[in-house]
Amino acid sequence: MKKQLLFFMLILSVAISLAQVPNADFENWTANGNDTIPENWSSSGLGAGRSPVAQSGNYSAYVWNWYYYARGWIVNGDVTGMVFSQFNAYLGGTPISQKPSKLHGYYFFNPDDNGAFPDSAFVSVIAKKWNASLQRPDTVALARLHLPPAGAFEPFTADIADMAAGIDPDSIVISFWSCYDSNCFCDNGGDGYCLFFYVDNLSLEFPSGIISIDDWFGQFSVFPSVVSETATIQVPESNSQLVSLSLYDALGSRVRKTEAIQGSKIIFNRNELSPGVYFMQAEAGGKISGAKKIILL
Repeated sequence: MKKQLLFFMLILSVAISLAQVPNADFENWTANGNDTIPENWSSSGLGAGRSPVAQSGNYSAYVWNWYYYARGWIVNGDVTGMVFSQFNAYLGGTPISQKPSKLHGYYFFNPDDNGAFPDSAFVSVIAKKWNASLQRPDTVALARLHLPPAGAFEPFTADIADMAAGIDPDSIVISFWSCYDSNCFCDNGGDGYCLFFYVDNLSLEFPSGIISIDDWFGQFSVFPSVVSETATIQVPESNSQLVSLSLYDALGSRVRKTEAIQGSKIIFNRNELSPGVYFMQAEAGGKISGAKKIILL
């Protein structure tokens, strides 16, 4: 039983790592060609960047338009080499195993000269689940939100509608856009850069409560992450509640689940597991407490 529990914990750790949406406060950035993009996010080649104007910390992310030709956007996950759109549930995103009810964050929006177009910044949230029979993801929860102009950071909440009751997602796509549909024209009489939309400090709300996206996925660790025979799973000692662990394969299917675990340190034994990538997810008090990816040699 103990070996089985350790096995589940390790798999859960892998699943959460792939599913995480880190850098929710946009403090960490990386060079990408001539661009600077938030780590673990993707962005449009023109119309997205780092701003020193932030709700908290040193930076926020912002997107903008160039006339009506280029719409700025950012999205969690990797969409390298893909044509990303506001309604595309196939691209981007990171794994998730619980259906959220709201996305919270802070924004401000400068429309510049948008003529007669009543435009606003646009938020999209798509929770999806892989459909094995159709070989494509299905949208199981959805949020669309237009935000009005705001001269300073203000809180926003996007209500996420449940589109498939009883079906948990395996990934979530969160994207922010400088404009929407035909309302993207702008001409400020200068270089054409306008419709600036800043976003910062994101969190997801679940039926069990609000969890910081960063905290949500960083609560326990597995060492080493590349495993030959054994690994050590460390659960935060501050977590006094019983922990449930689930183990997922690379396709997102849960292969085992162990309930009511106590203790801050567990030794994982590989036993009969085949080589490959696995995901481990932990839950305590009705909240996802963390996850990591592991590779079995």
